Amino acid sequence: MFTEQKEYNLNSNKINRLVISGVVFAALLLTFIFTNYLSFNILFIFGGALVVLSIFIERPKFGLYVFLMILPVSWTQFLDKPLMDISGLKLPVVIPFFGFLFLALTVQARKLLRSDKIFMFVWVVFYTITVARGYGYLSDKAALEGGPITVSGYIASTYLRALLLFLIMYFIAAYIQNMKEIKMVLIILFISLVIATGVMVYIYSTAPNLTDFEEIRNYAGDIVGMHIGYYANYFVFLVPITLLLALNTKWKICYLLYFMEIGAILSTFSRASYMVTTIFTVLILVISKRWKTIIAIVVSAPFAVVAIPDMVINRALTGLENKDLGKISAGRVQVIWTPIIKELVSDFKFLLIGNGKYGIFNTKAFRTGGTLNVNNAHNIFLDSICDGGIILAVFFICFFAFFIVKFLKTYRKSDNEFSKSILLGTCFAIAGFIMKGFTDGVFWAESSNAIIYVLLGLCLAVIYWENRGQLE
Repeated sequence: MFTEQKEYNLNSNKINRLVISGVVFAALLLTFIFTNYLSFNILFIFGGALVVLSIFIERPKFGLYVFLMILPVSWTQFLDKPLMDISGLKLPVVIPFFGFLFLALTVQARKLLRSDKIFMFVWVVFYTITVARGYGYLSDKAALEGGPITVSGYIASTYLRALLLFLIMYFIAAYIQNMKEIKMVLIILFISLVIATGVMVYIYSTAPNLTDFEEIRNYAGDIVGMHIGYYANYFVFLVPITLLLALNTKWKICYLLYFMEIGAILSTFSRASYMVTTIFTVLILVISKRWKTIIAIVVSAPFAVVAIPDMVINRALTGLENKDLGKISAGRVQVIWTPIIKELVSDFKFLLIGNGKYGIFNTKAFRTGGTLNVNNAHNIFLDSICDGGIILAVFFICFFAFFIVKFLKTYRKSDNEFSKSILLGTCFAIAGFIMKGFTDGVFWAESSNAIIYVLLGLCLAVIYWENRGQLE
């Protein structure tokens, strides 16, 4: 029978060492960010490693918490640059790698159920095979991204990065072992939300032109290291848990966090995010039987719309006035989905096993200019088929369905409102992830959907805590 890890006691000396170590690490990090000299990069790597190691010794889970906290800013232009001029070797890869390694070597992991481990293992196997098959498209990827990509860079940026983001799920499930630590992970995630909101404030306070949403999105994308619609996911997928905690627990500060999320989502100009967030809010209020709140929202909606900037409203209604499918889908139907679907129908091998990672590069439509120059199909199901065929798409459906059913079973029998909010909120988040996926995104763990895998791991930790004493 698994026994929970004992809590670490911090005396004043340990706290002092942690504070000093944190200050030194921050200084080294700033040195790394604002210099481009190889010697300073080496100083950061080795000096930072020693400092972080001293912190890990005191708090082995520190690395996991730090990575969760900086997750929304890991791919910003300040942090996402190569270490020691090695393409692909970047902080978002190095920090979780050593943090997870030290955690695995120093703390006893909870034994996960065989079914959970099997799904995780199969995910890793599929991804390994898919990335290996996609190696042949390295030149296409390099041409699309406007720069050379080395083999080491491909392995680090494509394989290791996604693998580490996926392993967040395992490490949270295996090492977050009691309710105190579960709440700590949530607190860290909410802190990361504040950090992400700060990034949005920075973007709008420094953007050269606030009258053109396309210019704002492009500028924001350069800052955060991804399309701003992807960045919206950090806020969108935490909305259900935030709102449920606000409604059902004593964490009333979650109301403030919820409205902060809404403001951030509006500022991303992501129509899919607007739709999913609205559905989340309505369904959660209905499930919670907050009829007075629903009536109040309906009555105040016209006044709220007046307060929303015209640019946001116009973006939300793009294409709806003339029922223009091309504008509504941003051209996806005509120049991405239709050519790929036609090719899938005519090529059984492609339909069955796909082409490997970035499989869209090996389609006739892409090579002859029949599609836009994109590295994914802008539909999670279609992209999965391009990468690994129907076999991979079916696996992903089974993967998420398995965990949704597992979470809902525990939700029904739990009498802990905190646990229930996390479990139900994550089910909503997965549903939202799939809804948004009809127009963009991928199933594989990436910076744009990493929060989903964090929530999967957190729910598993909740389930194991709820069933403590019953699981071997």
